Amino acid sequence: MQDGDDEVSAEEFIATRSATTGRACGSCSLCCKFLPIRELEKPENQWCVHCRPGRGGCSIYADRPPSCRGFVCEWLANPHLGDEWFPTRAKMFVCYNHDPLGNIGLYVIVDPSRPDAWRREPYFSQLKVWALNNLRSRQMRLYVNVGRHTFLVLPDAAVETTDKFHIVVPVGPERWEARCFDTKEEALGALGKRH
Repeated sequence: MQDGDDEVSAEEFIATRSATTGRACGSCSLCCKFLPIRELEKPENQWCVHCRPGRGGCSIYADRPPSCRGFVCEWLANPHLGDEWFPTRAKMFVCYNHDPLGNIGLYVIVDPSRPDAWRREPYFSQLKVWALNNLRSRQMRLYVNVGRHTFLVLPDAAVETTDKFHIVVPVGPERWEARCFDTKEEALGALGKRH
C-alpha cells in the first residue's frame, strides 16, 4: 500500500499494466482480507466489511480508501509472474511495501490458514532466485509475511525476522546473511559501522 501522491499514479499503473498482462482480479479478493486498511480500521487477516468475496469483490470500489487505491498486486501488473501466482491458486500474493527500516521491499503475503504455501514448489525455488536477483541488482529485500510472522528470504535460507530489525550483509560471492537487532537504532548503528 502506498500513501498520498502515489494514489493516482498507482491506479494508472495498475490499469496500464493489467491491460498489458490481460489479467483481472476476477474471483480473487485476498488483498481485502490479508492487508490492514487504516482508513477503515480494518486489521490484517480479517475480511473487509465492504468485500464480497467471489461475488464481485469490493462493494465501494469507486469510493475505496487511499490505502486500497495505492495497492498494486504484482500478479496483475507483472507479466513475469506465471499463472501459478494467481493469488487464490497460490494462497498468497506479491506486492511492494516498506520494511521496518523504511527500505522498499518485495513482499509475499501468505494466507495464514496455509502457512507453508510459500515453501512449496514451484514457489520456494522462485523466491530464492528473486532474492538473489534483488540483492545483486538493487539491494532490495524479499520478505514473506504469514500472519504476524515475517521471514527474510535469502538465496540460500529463510530467516525469521518477526519483531526484529535487521540488516543484510554480504559474506561471500553470491552469499548474504541477516543480522537481527532488537531496536531500529541498533540496526542503523550496525549499518553505519559498515560504511
